[in-house]
Amino acid sequence: MVWLNMNPAQRGMRIPMSDQDTLTMASLHGSATWEWGFADNRLVLSEQMLELMGLEADQALDFEAFVRNIHPEDRRDLRSAVLHAYRRLEHYEAFFRLIRPDNTVLLLRSRGRIILAPDGTPRSLLSTVSVVEDSSHGAEDEQGYLLRLVYNGLPEGFVITDLDGNIQQVNATYCELLDQKESFLLEHGLLDLRSGQSEPDVRAFLREVLEQGQAERRLQQRNRHGDTLDLLFRGHLGDHAGRQFLYFFVTDVTERTLGRDELKRENRRLQLLLDSAGEGIYAVNRYGNCTFVNRAAQELLGYGRQQLLGRNIFELIHASGDDAQQASDPIEQVLSSGRPLKVEDITVRRRDGRVFHAEYSIYPLVQEGRLVGAICVFRDITKQRSLAMQLEYQSSHDTLTGLINRSELLIRINRALGSARAEGRTHALLFMDLDQFKVINDNSGHAAGDELLRNLASRFRQEIRRGDSLARLGGDEFGILLLNCDLEYAERIAAKFRDMVNACRFEWEGETYKLGVSIGVVPITAESRSAAAILSAGDTACYSAKDVGRNSIKLYRPDDTGFLRRRGDMLWLGRINEAINEDRFQLYFQEIRPLQDSSEGLSFEVLIKMQDEDGRIVEPGDFLPAAERANMTPQIDRWVIRHVFDWMERQGSARLGRLGHVSINLSGHSLSDRGFLDFVVHEFDQRGLPQGKLCFEVTETVAIANLINAQQIFSRLAEMGCLFSLDDFGTGMSSYGYLKNLPVDFVKIDGLFVRNLMQDNIDAKLVESITDIAHEMGIRSIAEYVENEQILERLKSIGVDYGQGYFIGQPQPLESLRLD
Repeated sequence: MVWLNMNPAQRGMRIPMSDQDTLTMASLHGSATWEWGFADNRLVLSEQMLELMGLEADQALDFEAFVRNIHPEDRRDLRSAVLHAYRRLEHYEAFFRLIRPDNTVLLLRSRGRIILAPDGTPRSLLSTVSVVEDSSHGAEDEQGYLLRLVYNGLPEGFVITDLDGNIQQVNATYCELLDQKESFLLEHGLLDLRSGQSEPDVRAFLREVLEQGQAERRLQQRNRHGDTLDLLFRGHLGDHAGRQFLYFFVTDVTERTLGRDELKRENRRLQLLLDSAGEGIYAVNRYGNCTFVNRAAQELLGYGRQQLLGRNIFELIHASGDDAQQASDPIEQVLSSGRPLKVEDITVRRRDGRVFHAEYSIYPLVQEGRLVGAICVFRDITKQRSLAMQLEYQSSHDTLTGLINRSELLIRINRALGSARAEGRTHALLFMDLDQFKVINDNSGHAAGDELLRNLASRFRQEIRRGDSLARLGGDEFGILLLNCDLEYAERIAAKFRDMVNACRFEWEGETYKLGVSIGVVPITAESRSAAAILSAGDTACYSAKDVGRNSIKLYRPDDTGFLRRRGDMLWLGRINEAINEDRFQLYFQEIRPLQDSSEGLSFEVLIKMQDEDGRIVEPGDFLPAAERANMTPQIDRWVIRHVFDWMERQGSARLGRLGHVSINLSGHSLSDRGFLDFVVHEFDQRGLPQGKLCFEVTETVAIANLINAQQIFSRLAEMGCLFSLDDFGTGMSSYGYLKNLPVDFVKIDGLFVRNLMQDNIDAKLVESITDIAHEMGIRSIAEYVENEQILERLKSIGVDYGQGYFIGQPQPLESLRLD
């Protein structure tokens, strides 16, 4: 059962209600209330709380979202108070500054308790909120925070009541005067606490404050022990958002002779409080001269208290005038305007001449309606500023070379594009990619590659014109933005950089490398689309230069067919990357059938297709050429191998016993990939698949082009029981010679010969010749493009071992294959 306090007219009466009705009833009685359910992390706010926070009724919040509306300095205190209440099942109280959407600040007092579920476990936290102070100076204004500190440390009692004298808020000093708990005082009014004084007399005082705006009177009140105290109440009428209230400063005048000593003690107490602050704090009078300075300010500035009192501190510590923003004294601005001011970054000079960066918050001091001075709160932000500058530099520069990075270059290209459109200027971009950089990385390691990039960056930096921008775009790619440069001059600069790189010889641990670079040149004019499009065009032009033989320069032309193909490749590459990341490739199988008498199990070739963003199947002929040109096929090959191995693992040893062999295609890039062999060996070791079931298939031209790597990979995997097949065999003039140098198990006769087998006798003789020679070398033959029964029977008569083609079986999804 939960109890809620009612309004003053119902004081003394309590109404029980169920937990689920708590928030609703609180809302009906005008309370700003919030309840946090622990199970679903949902926050329910009353209408008054929503209005207080400046939120719409349909805005859903969890606790962390609620906390983000609180001043950062107060969040930790609120979390600690709530956690303490949760752990001990106790009531809690917390003060915090609420930052509203309009950037105003309310100082709130939140009190609440833990609501228990029927099983005794904490179910939710119910809190009621009241406004202590409203600041209209914005979320960055610290005055509300300072006032809260002063409020709790005032030497006088402080009481806020409604117009009938019912107590709404008290400070710690008033509680100490009466030796009463705050909770007790909040349940009573000034009429309840009177001692030896008539009710009409107290009511008359309240009415006088209400009518005149302020009044002063001695009231006698009882403390907790029944003693009568003589208290001086100085009352004021307050108004907040149209709601009037009374507030009183209360002084104990029971023993007047102790007043002066008490004041001294309280001043010392206030001094200790301010001296314990980590920020520097000093106060000035209306002329800007120092009237108070705390210990932290003395330590930050290097001056003693007596050296600062009476002096204009701002002029003292900013006398050099070396900072443009200090031409206008911010303290003078506050003293003139009466409004708070925050200075994010200002240079401060210590007594010993050292300089640091500070953040200033300056607040006006008002006494009896008159501006009498200002309070300055400052802190050293040198480390934070240095860190911020470091982070800003890192976000725009490459850590290896110190050049600007791709993001910063795009910003500068965008500015250049703006001047081209506004002023008709012409600029140019050079997109440079080192040729054969991968060879250096592979042979000598990444440390060598990094050293080369640093050396080239230093050389490039010496060659660019003042005002031009040199960037490392990533990997071995560089970009140069040439301002106010026509195409003819841009091509001359590109040629100079190409010749410079050609002349370089890079030495590393006894190895010497000759360098080359491919360069794409892109004009930047008013007709250019965007910075990203310009950089993309540079990439396209650069790789078109590589396509025509490397170490060359290519000028970007939008209507060039080579550029169009390259642009199409780049579109495919994005889609291929997404397909890899989202696992949208699909495996198919096509049967490889024995044509002679054989009892071996089912053999097939694995084919890959891609499912596009709309779920349509894309054939390999559409995307694999682009992947091959962009050196992305090793990623695809690895994806295929992993997923084929997964499929084989799921079959189990019994079903795999009924399998002949599975043939997987490999690209030329995989054969030249130094990590590929380790990858396959690792997968084999992890899976424990049976030997003799896996066949790797490469085309004859790929094997010949990568002969040394192919020999190493074939030999190592052959030791593990893998089989190998040469695809498209017979198209090379020296095909037979290479068969002796590779551990090949199958040759796939090129389909060009098989397709015309029945019409062209020469093709038939070639198929027969390949089969005979293969058999002499202990190699089995496979004929592709078996498209009808006549071809199938002819191949059998020739002695071809296997056939594959649409007549035997069309490709089917691998997941549909059953080996039962």
